Amino acid sequence: MITKKMCEQILDGSLTVYKNYLAGTYNDYYITIDFKKPFYTIYIHATYGNDAGKAMFEAFLKQHRDDTAYLSKAEAKDHVIKLRVLEPKPKKLIPSAMNDIIKPVITQLLGYKYETGCINCGTNDVDLSCYEIATYHHYICEECIQKIEQDFIDKQSKLRSQTAKTVPGIIGAIGGSILGVILWVILYNNNLYGWLAGIAIVFATYKGYELLGGRLDRKGFIISSVIIIVMMILGNHIAWVWSALDRGRIAGFSDGEIILLWKLLIKENFVLNYLIDLFLSFLFTLILGSPLVKKIYRDCVGSYSIKKCE
Repeated sequence: MITKKMCEQILDGSLTVYKNYLAGTYNDYYITIDFKKPFYTIYIHATYGNDAGKAMFEAFLKQHRDDTAYLSKAEAKDHVIKLRVLEPKPKKLIPSAMNDIIKPVITQLLGYKYETGCINCGTNDVDLSCYEIATYHHYICEECIQKIEQDFIDKQSKLRSQTAKTVPGIIGAIGGSILGVILWVILYNNNLYGWLAGIAIVFATYKGYELLGGRLDRKGFIISSVIIIVMMILGNHIAWVWSALDRGRIAGFSDGEIILLWKLLIKENFVLNYLIDLFLSFLFTLILGSPLVKKIYRDCVGSYSIKKCE
């Protein structure tokens, strides 16, 4: 967890420190920084003044991304510069790394006379407020936030009016999860961490239900979640059996002898190692996949939150 002291070292302490984000202005530019593992997301509100300056700034941004440690993505949109930063290690490097990433961008924005304003329309002649929209923070004018709220209401109504086809959805979910299981087995038998494919199982299962079912609704989300759990157990089991068969064949055993040996080993500590491996698979998939699952769930039920920050 990033400490308050670290936050106060970022941009000379010009941003206000909140629980999981920073917000405020630096050199008159509105800036928010959301701390979400494994990436930190920085929004610098800036609208370009002319096309020539925009092209030159974008060229700088590309070079800056390539040259700067921890900066994994940098893109310029109409009214905002979005920077995605890998969490620096060790954590004591966070303030210096963030300053090395943000300050050169601000210098270039000043040089090319970019103006700050609403992230949605770019206006800077009205008061802006900071809002939390779908867990990220932005400075937005009152007119735009009203439009965004109405868009969210319309999207929720549209989602709730759509009917998902359960049976085709289940078929799609199973089909998608099978692809993830195949990847799991391949990774495991190439001495890689098979559970990395757990994320693929999660995404492919939900997406498969949506593609064939027409929509991933709340019921589809629950059904797909059950399929994910079953397929992760199946994937881990197949990977272990496959690995045992390969090693047994190399040692000169027949398949029948290997299966008999497998049954004997299950009665020993072998089963404990199997269960530990399965537990770690679920644990790491849960940790790494939780942001994806949360986003998928919000999308499927139309749960989009807008909250004005204090």
